[in-house]
Amino acid sequence: EAFFVKDSSLNAASKITDKLSKLELSVLNSFLKTGSYDATAKELLVSRKTVDNALVRIRRKINL
Repeated sequence: EAFFVKDSSLNAASKITDKLSKLELSVLNSFLKTGSYDATAKELLVSRKTVDNALVRIRRKINL
């Protein structure tokens, strides 16, 4: 049963990441690490608006 849960989680994560662009994946990983739009923008050397737009697209793609 534990294997099934782990396998399901990996499957779900794979389906999500397959839908996202490289930028969206970078933004998602950085945002999950930093928890901040500003810190994510600084880390990725992009504008805060780029981070915001990427997170909006991510939410739309994964139906949140």
